[in-house]
Amino acid sequence: MVTIDGVTSEAISADFKSIIIMDVIDIISILDGRISLTDLLFKKRRKAIESGKIYLNVNEL
Repeated sequence: MVTIDGVTSEAISADFKSIIIMDVIDIISILDGRISLTDLLFKKRRKAIESGKIYLNVNEL
């Protein structure tokens, strides 16, 4: 899921184990060439598994 306006607390519930949320900071980082989409998704997935948080932007990884 990609969001520009953020998400509600219900959307980032630990009950959703099969989604990763991206925000505008993530998209800008990809478009600026600071990180590839593949690398970002890998890091987000790993962090989600470790912490249970599915909504972290690239600066929080």
